Amino acid sequence: MLASQNLHGYRIIHGLEIRKMIHGDKIDRTCVYRTLKHLEEKNLIAAEWDVNGTGAAKKIYRINPSGQTCLKNWIETLETYQNTIVGILSEARRTIDPSSK
Repeated sequence: MLASQNLHGYRIIHGLEIRKMIHGDKIDRTCVYRTLKHLEEKNLIAAEWDVNGTGAAKKIYRINPSGQTCLKNWIETLETYQNTIVGILSEARRTIDPSSK
């Protein structure tokens, strides 16, 4: 989500919930903030405080060039995993039902 827009933590959590990107239990909000902190420490995202809006100050996160590169690499890795899994599933299906060749 940070690749498309800068967001504060609550909006990230809300976006994950709306997109149903986390399956199973409810999203662990503490884990999301811990992950954001970790990404910031790894210099994959940057953050700054927004004190101009109404209400409490909000920490706004944005992806940086290192984060963009990491995301591109992660996409390639996931696509490789996906292709491997598809191959394994196809072979397993053929083993169970030889007529599906």
